[in-house]
Amino acid sequence: MSQAKHEAPTAATVEAGNTGQHDIHEAKPCPCSIAPLGQECKRDNVTGLILIERKGTPYADSRDVAQYVGKRHDNLVRDIGGYCDDLAHLKFEDSTDSPALPSILNAANFFVPGTYKDASGKKNRMYWITRKGCEFVANKLTGRKGTLFTAAYIERFHQMEQLLELRTECPALTEAIAWRHENPQAYHFSNEFDMINRVALGMKAKQFKAAHNIDPGAGSIRPYLPPEELSMVNMLQRVDIGLLYAGLSTERREELLRQRVVEASQARLAGRGCPA
Repeated sequence: MSQAKHEAPTAATVEAGNTGQHDIHEAKPCPCSIAPLGQECKRDNVTGLILIERKGTPYADSRDVAQYVGKRHDNLVRDIGGYCDDLAHLKFEDSTDSPALPSILNAANFFVPGTYKDASGKKNRMYWITRKGCEFVANKLTGRKGTLFTAAYIERFHQMEQLLELRTECPALTEAIAWRHENPQAYHFSNEFDMINRVALGMKAKQFKAAHNIDPGAGSIRPYLPPEELSMVNMLQRVDIGLLYAGLSTERREELLRQRVVEASQARLAGRGCPA
């Protein structure tokens, strides 16, 4: 069982360009293909497109995108700069015809300019690319590379969005899951939350949505839970945090969580409420 302790990352600033866009910070690299909780991943591109997260928004790094699609990074940066110029011109020229266009054609919705330092310490241009930006790049590609890149970014952004949703639901638990696994992957997070839902509700979130005719894309099931079930889920999440830091196996954690459910039910029947 892995029990790596992830120390607080040392942030290295990736500076934004002179366009008024916000800075985006890269955290200490970790050896995984998706960067949960704002951590950046090692750039090997063996397992797929790499994403980072800033303030709830996932981004792809233009260096990784260039490598993934088999294109020189400076050429991709040049192309993206051209896309941004085109968007700026369209935004200016057509804004009087359609008031909605200035928002739609905002380049920052697709690409956020930045810089990075290479091995020699020289600053170079790069871009942080949103999901919409990846769609933009993919639409310019043809053939097999375009298809592979499209499949990769759709899958990676979907996984990252799931992680961000779980992080919003219980940040302390997602931090504990990341601490528990040396190479945290998307399934580590979804499996843990699925286990808690099985113990508390008797089913996973996906099954709960199907059973209650909830839109599969509705996100978290928390708004749909009755107060008693929501209280149980919250309690189990708090307990699970301690069990993760204690280094217990998945089987042992589930066993102890089920015991806590029994204790909570007995306490409720005895009029003592639900134990924390």
